[in-house]
Amino acid sequence: MAYFQSFPSALYKYGDGSSFTFTENLAAYAEVFDSIKDNSAFYQDYYVNIGERPDHAAYVLYQNPQLHWTFFLMNPKLRERGWPESQSNVLKKSKEDYPNITLTTRDEIFNTFSVGQEVTGQISMAMGVVVKKNLDLGQVVIKTTLGTFEVDGEQVNSTVGEDIHIMQTVSAGPEHLSAKYYMDNNEPVSINPYVGPDPLLSEVTYYDHYIAENEELKQIRALKPENVRSVTRAFRDAMES
Repeated sequence: MAYFQSFPSALYKYGDGSSFTFTENLAAYAEVFDSIKDNSAFYQDYYVNIGERPDHAAYVLYQNPQLHWTFFLMNPKLRERGWPESQSNVLKKSKEDYPNITLTTRDEIFNTFSVGQEVTGQISMAMGVVVKKNLDLGQVVIKTTLGTFEVDGEQVNSTVGEDIHIMQTVSAGPEHLSAKYYMDNNEPVSINPYVGPDPLLSEVTYYDHYIAENEELKQIRALKPENVRSVTRAFRDAMES
């Protein structure tokens, strides 16, 4: 049974069109899965293997690839965040979402280096524009327009009218590989941005965070094979009633 076959039809007008057409009512939802997704008598844990698509997993469990839609109704996190990606796709997404350069400093930057200011590295002569700041971590995120900032840090200047804003950076690197937060005994902790993180803390980058979220998606609940026929039939009946 294909998932959308059980949806009732509704009149819908697409875009700026003047006529209506019948289509599946995607707002319709039966509570069949909500009533059993936390009942261990109906589900088993399943770990999605690297590169395994939903239809592959459905074939492994039920010998029916068309039952892939049951995974999404059993797991709200899949509906919200999608099917787990390959490692290469996770890296690609992290680079797309965080494409800039992060400059880290121990200087006070509360009233300086505002979004939109142009900056220049005094050693590298690299140039860029501030796109955001993270005061809690002492980070200034730059969209580079010329060159490459010094990895080990340098003085970076920004001219605002007659004023010159100056900060000494301690590092520069890809935004997706910069710190998102720090952990102590598996708990996120704050740091003093003017001192830097304690060496005993674990740094979690944006890429690390994406990897952890993707790993979490791989652990799912799946209908037990002996229950899949009765549950999907109940779902179909509820949608058609």
